[in-house]
Amino acid sequence: MFLKRILNDLRFKFHHTLSWSRPGYFEKSMGDLSAFDKPLQEEMLKLKSHYSMAYEERLSEENTRDNYFYLHLLDQSQKNWNFVSRQSEILPEVLDVGSKNFYYVDTLHAFFKPKRLVGLEVDGHTIYHDLHSRKDYASYYLKPYPEACYVIENIFDYTGSFDIITCFYPFVFSETAINWSLPLSFFNPEKFFLKIESLLKNNGLFWMLNHGEEEWEAAQKILAQTKLQPVGNFTEHSPLSSCDSAACVSLWKKVV
Repeated sequence: MFLKRILNDLRFKFHHTLSWSRPGYFEKSMGDLSAFDKPLQEEMLKLKSHYSMAYEERLSEENTRDNYFYLHLLDQSQKNWNFVSRQSEILPEVLDVGSKNFYYVDTLHAFFKPKRLVGLEVDGHTIYHDLHSRKDYASYYLKPYPEACYVIENIFDYTGSFDIITCFYPFVFSETAINWSLPLSFFNPEKFFLKIESLLKNNGLFWMLNHGEEEWEAAQKILAQTKLQPVGNFTEHSPLSSCDSAACVSLWKKVV
């Protein structure tokens, strides 16, 4: 583990200093949903009809499945808490933290219909095996959405004010951060959730997805030390998920 930490630091410094970019990334789409079994197709078709989305027409099989899964979780959250107004003419400003290459921007756009959408990622200069960077991938996914952008910056240095913040799988355990190649100099879950609080407008909402109940329980203990108050949470094992662990979803509101 110590060697992994050293390698993570070196990898990050190299990629960040190089800031490599090879424009022109294009993703081969799966075309249709025939690769999935019938129960999965039925779930996807319901979401596809309701949100007018067709991920399979521009995304790979893996990314298509993940996006339908995330849209399902957001849809279930809306049914539980009605946290996004569908009547208001005021569109929300949305920040997604830890966006990786932002392959799920389609889902955030379809669900929130935001005025502004920011994907924030500290490790956006990571270079993949095809010599495209995360930023190159994000540029492809962002093309249909002029109101969305991808920002490569440490959240601790980022400034702004948002109505809604989303975070898919925040790091609350150092082992997870190390396994995902994050330098431990960026790992500080207590400071992270306080920063989430500071980036939210008063009465703003924080939507979070955790891998399994252990991670969720650790996150909520830290969040209890902030001004974010729990609205609700649910756990489920969805057939749409490609992960074995349960999906733990929670919603928090900034109360001053």
